[in-house]
Amino acid sequence: MEEQPTVVLYGKSLLMAGLEVSLRRQPGLEVIRIDALTAGEEQAWEELRPDVVIFDVAAARLEGAFACLQEHPGVVLIGLHPASPQVTTLSTQQYPARTVKDLAQVIQALLKTAEHRVTIHPKSHRIGPNTSEV
Repeated sequence: MEEQPTVVLYGKSLLMAGLEVSLRRQPGLEVIRIDALTAGEEQAWEELRPDVVIFDVAAARLEGAFACLQEHPGVVLIGLHPASPQVTTLSTQQYPARTVKDLAQVIQALLKTAEHRVTIHPKSHRIGPNTSEV
């Protein structure tokens, strides 16, 4: 049996409570809700090993978000905006860049992959490549 991705819902907002109920109904996901993590709970975080962390942009305290990304490669942070249909994603892709030339190459590579990002087309809810065609 294939291992299910672990999705951590971070925070105690109403949005996270409703999302928890809805995501638990979706097959193929292990959903865990955490109100907050403090510095002393790093061990618990290591044991969870989430694939995705979802948070409410309006309610979450994100002081540790970038530290989390650096310390846990592979985790994707997804920020939900309760008042809009926007989803913000942050990933832990890391690239070596010792020089400005290295940084320029990273920027070019990221922009090239940005052309292939996935969008959900609003009218049909069809998922497809990020194009101007709907």
